Amino acid sequence: MARINKILMTAAAGLALAGCASSVLPPAWQGLASMDWFIGPAPGAAAAANPVPVRYCYDSLGRIECHHQPLAGEDGRLIGFAGPAPAGYQP
Repeated sequence: MARINKILMTAAAGLALAGCASSVLPPAWQGLASMDWFIGPAPGAAAAANPVPVRYCYDSLGRIECHHQPLAGEDGRLIGFAGPAPAGYQP
């Protein structure tokens, strides 16, 4: 029983010290040391890492069509967008 306690205490101390110097860990384990996997990334960090692609979606016959740029003269068919608002857009 004492040997198991000694092994567990050594492992706990090693993990605690490894968190202080994350450069000791292999690159695949760097994310585990940062605790982002547990508490989530800092606000704004996820938005910077995964920007939303610019899309302008229009209603068409039977389906929705999305484009990377707004279509001129088709403001009446616009049903949604991600990115900057098209010129003349009224919410």
